[in-house]
Amino acid sequence: MKSKNKMRKGQTSIFIIFSLVILIGFGLVFYLNNQNKIKGETGQQINSVNLIIPIKNYVNTCLRETGEDALQIIGLQGGFHKESEHKIFSKGFLTDFFHTIYLFKGENVMPSKQTIEREISQYMDSNLENCIRDFEVFRKLGYEIKKGDVSTITLIAKNSVAINLNFPIMATIEQKTSSIEKFAVEIPSRLDMIYDLANYITQDQITHQDQICISCLIEIGESNNIYFELIPLEINMTLIAIEDSQIKLKNEPYTFVFAFNYSIS
Repeated sequence: MKSKNKMRKGQTSIFIIFSLVILIGFGLVFYLNNQNKIKGETGQQINSVNLIIPIKNYVNTCLRETGEDALQIIGLQGGFHKESEHKIFSKGFLTDFFHTIYLFKGENVMPSKQTIEREISQYMDSNLENCIRDFEVFRKLGYEIKKGDVSTITLIAKNSVAINLNFPIMATIEQKTSSIEKFAVEIPSRLDMIYDLANYITQDQITHQDQICISCLIEIGESNNIYFELIPLEINMTLIAIEDSQIKLKNEPYTFVFAFNYSIS
């Protein structure tokens, strides 16, 4: 009985190995066929899409990481990554960042949503290469890579921020060439809702600048699962921080901070 079981197991093992050989053979034939499938206008052989997949994944990873950095910085700086016309530098609170003033001398001067989108795009254009590092990891593997300029378009949507990148790349290895230029990622974020709440609070404060309805903020926070914090900086300056724990960024609550140029009681 044992010998029959061993024989059956042996037959099963041989069948599995034989099947794997067939699958690998089909895979190899498919790959080799793809190598010759696409030809350029000059007749130069172009590699299958498999050649560019690692580069596409690499760029998308950098796009997401840099995008998360951009969201973090523009959140702490009220929508700007470099500088804003109305800003204040705090002492003892987020000292490495400035804070954009949204209500200045009784006027709503907060940036538009389109301005924030442009600020995110400009941050991406300036910092994406710091992550990509000239494709050094691929060049060490024998790739020859030619790349064009980076150009980013950002869209703040409901529950996400979409980042679309135009970045022409041509990769060559072992006389096989492939290219790509379009990349896109969506980062989960409630920045759209947070911006609308910041605008609502700013507009509401124009009518009574020295006071704020704390119970109203609590109600808004509970209904949207966010948290508000008022931080007095100095005479005639108050920070408003909005913290979102529902959709986190880098496993941390997302924080958006802006300022009013007066003290709130």
